[in-house]
Amino acid sequence: MLKTELKLKLTIVYCMCMCGTEGERVIVVTHGGVLRAIYLMITKASSARKLLNASVNVVHYREEKWIIDSWSDVSHLSSVGFLQRGFDGDSKP
Repeated sequence: MLKTELKLKLTIVYCMCMCGTEGERVIVVTHGGVLRAIYLMITKASSARKLLNASVNVVHYREEKWIIDSWSDVSHLSSVGFLQRGFDGDSKP
């Protein structure tokens, strides 16, 4: 997917999430490429932090800006005894 296509899709999702949802919780399920793009868009960093498989990422919109509350959190998996060697996430640090 071209970067411009991804940006357009993210803009559409952003508008859908913000339209009439003030004060409500919106859950978006997506793949790592979109999450990485969201991270870069919010932080303006040159690269995204490591993104683990099955991780939970919490982002809020407060005071007219996006805030990352948690990133790549896998604490919800601690009770299921997953194999760490099979759970390295993406190859980027």
